[in-house]
Amino acid sequence: AKHSIEGYYKSVSYVINFLTKWTLFDFSGLFTKLSFLGLQILPKFLANRNLNCFAIQKNGENMKNLAFIVFVGIVRIALSQPLQPVRMVAEWEPASGTLVRWPLGIPSELVVELARSDTLYVLVDNIQQQNSATSTFKSWDVNLEHVVFIEALTNSHWTRDWGPVNVFDGNGEWGIVDYIFEGYPWVPPTRHEDDNAVNSALATFFNAPLYSMPLYFTGGNVMTDG
Repeated sequence: AKHSIEGYYKSVSYVINFLTKWTLFDFSGLFTKLSFLGLQILPKFLANRNLNCFAIQKNGENMKNLAFIVFVGIVRIALSQPLQPVRMVAEWEPASGTLVRWPLGIPSELVVELARSDTLYVLVDNIQQQNSATSTFKSWDVNLEHVVFIEALTNSHWTRDWGPVNVFDGNGEWGIVDYIFEGYPWVPPTRHEDDNAVNSALATFFNAPLYSMPLYFTGGNVMTDG
C-alpha cells in the first residue's frame, strides 16, 4: 500500500508540475499562480493523511481514482482561468450595490441608508425569509425599489468574508473568484458549507464567469487599489 501511494503521488505530482508550467507559460496571472500553488501540495497532503476510510491498504484502485479526480480538477481549473492580465476591483471603483444576508447582521439605519440611492442585494434561504425581510423593510421605510432578493443558503451574515472577490479580465469583463471559505482559524470550527457555496449562486444569478481558486481565504481583510 505504501508503494502504491508513493507511486500514485509521484504520478499525480508529475501531472501537476507539467500543467503548472504549461498554464503559467500561457497565463501568468496572480490567480493562476495561487491556484496551482495550492494544487502542488494536495497529493502530498492526501498521502500523509490516515486513508483507511479509502481502504487504500486493501485496494490500490482507489488511489488511481483519487489521482484521476485530482487530474480532472487541475484541468478544469486550468481551463477556467480568466484572460490575462487580470486585476482585482479597486476599493475606490463604483459599486453596483451592497450584498447582505437575511437575517441581518447590520443596524436597520444602515439598511435604510444603503437602499436610499443604491441597490441592496439581500440573500435569503427561501420565499418565507424573503416575505419576512420584505415586511420588516416596509416597517423601516426601506426603499424596496432598490432591494433585490437572491435565493441562496447561508450559515452566517459575514458577506464581506465569504462573498465574491471581484476581478476584471484582460477584456475588462467582470468575473467572480470562487475561493474556499471554511471559517476563521482563530475561532472554534463552525459550519460554513452554505457560505462557501454562495459565490457560485451569485455567478449564476448575475450570469458572470466563475473562476476557481483552491485557496483558503477570508476576504473581509483584503483591500486593493486595483
